[in-house]
Amino acid sequence: LDSNNENQIEELGSANLFIVKDGIVKTPKLSGSILDGVTRDSVCKIASELLKLKVFEIGISGLTLT
Repeated sequence: LDSNNENQIEELGSANLFIVKDGIVKTPKLSGSILDGVTRDSVCKIASELLKLKVFEIGISGLTLT
């Protein structure tokens, strides 16, 4: 959970979070506690440029996962 108000899911320890549904990839938006790492950047680029999926960087709460 995010460090500000603990209601947004950000990263999972040493892993990035990506939700793929109906041709859309959702990942937490960059903030003070999410690193703009190589893996995250690569997955977003491959999804959008090669796979032609829409990629959205959004706030993800537990409700987003249902």
